[in-house]
Amino acid sequence: MEHYESSLDKLDQLMQRYRRQDILRNQHYEDLSQRYYPFIKAFQLPQNHHCIYIHRLTSTEVLNNLINLASEIDYFTIDTQHQIEVYPRASDDVPAIIQIELHSKNRTPLVLLIEVLYLQTKFTTRTRDESKEKKINELFQQIFSPNKHIYAWGNPKEKLSSFYHYNLFTTNDLDQLYLYNVHDYFAQWYKIAYPHSLISQTRTRNEPYTLQTSLFLVFMNG
Repeated sequence: MEHYESSLDKLDQLMQRYRRQDILRNQHYEDLSQRYYPFIKAFQLPQNHHCIYIHRLTSTEVLNNLINLASEIDYFTIDTQHQIEVYPRASDDVPAIIQIELHSKNRTPLVLLIEVLYLQTKFTTRTRDESKEKKINELFQQIFSPNKHIYAWGNPKEKLSSFYHYNLFTTNDLDQLYLYNVHDYFAQWYKIAYPHSLISQTRTRNEPYTLQTSLFLVFMNG
């Protein structure tokens, strides 16, 4: 007889799995923080930056301004976040947020938090705003237009591949960009700059650095 597993059972198992991973990861960073706290200054977010959330309630005026701004900028940093799907597929990670920083020497740093999970998917037939959807697509077209430079901690194309089904960009769009995996540059630089570091000597060739670990190493050796 096939064992029945309720949605609540699946959710509980999922939360236990993620909770354990989070606890171990957070405990690791907490241990590092406590051990080296006297030697490292606490990180402070720059005061002169702006953060804008992009979702279905973002005004058309804001979107128009961002489209114009993105057309003038060539360099961007991206990151992505997934969200746990609670029901009915409690074992799935759903692509939820794309974070994009716009780099300009003459402007205040600007970060976009694009909540793709709450764009087209949450518009109902009655409340759907097709003109706003078009503006959001235009914004992505400007950011991912040919010959733009995209930086990420990891392979940018791999990070963005799970977002294709939102129809905001395609693999062909990404093929026309200059893509940079900052992690690879860091790993090579750290090995050359600190060849006698215990971490450099004991780390396996393909073992990746987390972004948190890399920042810790730089500030510890800086």
